[in-house]
Parts: sequence; structure tokens; C-alpha cells
Amino acid sequence: VEEAEKMWLRALAGYEKALEPDHPDTLGVVQNLGMLYHDRGKVEEAEKMWLRALAGYEKVMITENRPMLDALYLLGLLYEQSSRWVEAVMMFQRATAGYERLLGPQDPETLDAADHLEVVRRMETLLLD
Repeated sequence: VEEAEKMWLRALAGYEKALEPDHPDTLGVVQNLGMLYHDRGKVEEAEKMWLRALAGYEKVMITENRPMLDALYLLGLLYEQSSRWVEAVMMFQRATAGYERLLGPQDPETLDAADHLEVVRRMETLLLD
């Protein structure tokens, strides 16, 4: 697993040098590195990578796009798993609305994000009551 991290970090350094830190391909590597960290239980590192990817996508992409929405969704999952309900709601709201616009209201990605949104809203409500 350490080898995979080293390879992703090496790839990231190469992409940053060749394409710029906020190039969509570089941000894809950042997002994949976040997945690796998340799979290894490194939640803080995963969050940093996904927030960086999201900020980069928002900076360089004029319209909503799949990688940006996926970053929102992944952050929503991370916050849901960490019982950070308010943050999870915010991420899933944006992801759901974006998937609806981009993919349609009946697309499996849209429905999945909407299901997670419903769950985290219930949890947030239970905790606030």
C-alpha cells in the first residue's frame, strides 16, 4: 500500500509540474489520492485531498461537471461516516442538485446522492431535537 501512495504522490508531482496544480487531470490525481487515503483509514488526509480537488474544480471549471460532483459526493460520504451531519447535508445537497441537472433526476448517481441526503438530514434532525 505504501508503494501505491508513493506512486500517486510521484504522479501528482509530475502532473503539477507539467500541467499546473489546478488542471483537471492533476485534480483527478488529487481525487484518486484521496480515495487511497480514505481506503487506508486516513480520513484527515482524504478530506484534504478532496477539498483541494473540489476547490480546484470550482476554480477552473465554469459549469458543474462530473468530477466536481463526485468530489462533493465523496466529501459527503466522509462527513456522513464521521457523523459530521451539517457538513454532510451541505455536500449531499450540492451533489444531488448537480447530478439532477447533469444526469437527470432518475439517474442512479442522483438517486444515491439523494438517499444519502435523506439519511444525513434525518440524523441532523434527530441530533438537533
